Amino acid sequence: MSEKPLVSIIVNCKNGEKYLNQALDSVLKQTYSNWELIFFDNYSIDNSKKILMNYKEARFKYFLNDNETNLSIARNRAIKKAKGKIITILDHDDWWERNKLENQVECFKNNQIDLVFSDFYLYYQNLNKRKLIKSKINGNLYSSLINNYNLGINTFAFNSNIFKKYSFDENYHIIGDYSLIFELSKTVKWKRINKPTSYYRIHNSNETSKNELPHINELEHWYLNKFIVFEKNERYKKKIVNKINYMKFKNNLTNGNKEFLINFKETNFFSFFKLKEVYHILLYLLKK
Repeated sequence: MSEKPLVSIIVNCKNGEKYLNQALDSVLKQTYSNWELIFFDNYSIDNSKKILMNYKEARFKYFLNDNETNLSIARNRAIKKAKGKIITILDHDDWWERNKLENQVECFKNNQIDLVFSDFYLYYQNLNKRKLIKSKINGNLYSSLINNYNLGINTFAFNSNIFKKYSFDENYHIIGDYSLIFELSKTVKWKRINKPTSYYRIHNSNETSKNELPHINELEHWYLNKFIVFEKNERYKKKIVNKINYMKFKNNLTNGNKEFLINFKETNFFSFFKLKEVYHILLYLLKK
């Protein structure tokens, strides 16, 4: 790869006007300047396009989706517009540290590397607080993700050659990145940057803020139709099942459903909860 390869930044947007400026400003502040931004509009009805155009930045390239689609289809279509040797993704409500691209491009100077990712911050909009999420990888990426998937799509940078063979699974709107990274984790050469490069914003309009049921349904579909097809390790299967049951339990709590769908006899339930989470669950039940 050349010394200063073109980086394509994929920004998929559906009514993103509220936080879009911060995302775009974080791109303009990058210490690495050889980039293009593919702004892929999924039929927004707010001022998202106007906000983008007001920048009058030649490296910002606007595309309107052919029709409104789920996020994975929109991501795949946007990537096909990209010309860069490196592909990155930035959601319209998130933002980057100013040296994110510079640090990642440096990693790709090793021509063996296909994928670069890093730690990131969860930013809680309503609380104005952030929490560091460390991508704890213990040697094997795939097994580490089975134990704890704590990666943020906005931290990733991909060698563009990856997308000649792989793509986001278009069955999924929410877990397309989860499915793709699991698929890649078995084969690609990767590098982790041991510091945060991105901020993932938690706010009331996130897809799963109020009801995680669509997320749970997609995860169950992935488990039944993809994961167990190639995975024979029973321990790994159990970990994914426990993850799904854990999400169901929390979703039932959030929505006030006391007839929980979890079968405690079949699930190593409390091993999946941190003590702090058990405490908050008990408080929730007492309030009910």
